[in-house]
Amino acid sequence: MKTFTIVGAAALLLAAKFTFFPCDCGKGATEVTQVSSVAHASEPAGNYLEARNVTLWGGYCHLNGEHDTYGDGAIVAWDVERGAHQGVDLAGVRVVAAIGSPKNLADGAERTSELWIDAPSESARKACAAWLGSAHADQLGDVVAVHAAPVAFARAGDAFRVAVAGVCSVEGEAMSDRSCCSMPEQRGYEPLMADAGAVVGVAQNCVFEGTANLTGWEFADANSVFVECFGPKDACCASGACAAHGDGGTCPHESTGAHAPKGCCPTSRSLQP
Repeated sequence: MKTFTIVGAAALLLAAKFTFFPCDCGKGATEVTQVSSVAHASEPAGNYLEARNVTLWGGYCHLNGEHDTYGDGAIVAWDVERGAHQGVDLAGVRVVAAIGSPKNLADGAERTSELWIDAPSESARKACAAWLGSAHADQLGDVVAVHAAPVAFARAGDAFRVAVAGVCSVEGEAMSDRSCCSMPEQRGYEPLMADAGAVVGVAQNCVFEGTANLTGWEFADANSVFVECFGPKDACCASGACAAHGDGGTCPHESTGAHAPKGCCPTSRSLQP
């Protein structure tokens, strides 16, 4: 049973501002069904971003050449739009996890992690840590510290940005031509804690400063980020990965008037070219 201890507040939130848009329901979608189970509907859901220090999509020789040298670190971020855990509302909570391993994370070696949680209350921070511990214990490995800190998480169109002051910064754009979707044979990896088939992004800036427990790294100008949604599949982003990006373009409630959960399909939708 893993335990989590909240440690002191961190530095101020970075000054840069992005307009935030919630995850969209995906291109080509024709209907979003009403969530039928109260328990299912209460599961945390929202935006997910994962940056790795390895190329995620590319030529086979390139991917193979990096495997034994890179890929031992990841920055994973969640922006919870709705949902609860243990009866505590997690809407608005943002989390960053830094994960390190002595080998490429795909090899399944032991992992060490630290968490930074931006929550409106101590109860929400504890509930969020408990949710992550129950949902992703194997992927996180040994969680050695949980920090209370401001977390920046923004998505505007294809652009994304995640940052914790003095800890990490990830910024870039999802692949606009979605070649990561049309040529899946060039995918070398899948997300650690989200569904397979996530859209790949190019990290123009990707830095983890490191901590006393984890070695820092930098891996920029590469196809090294997964941009996805997480949560119940009958909610927003019913298929928020490559499968959702077909020939459509309108959100369900725009085309059919069908139910769309709160936060779905904003006027400027994310992850669409």
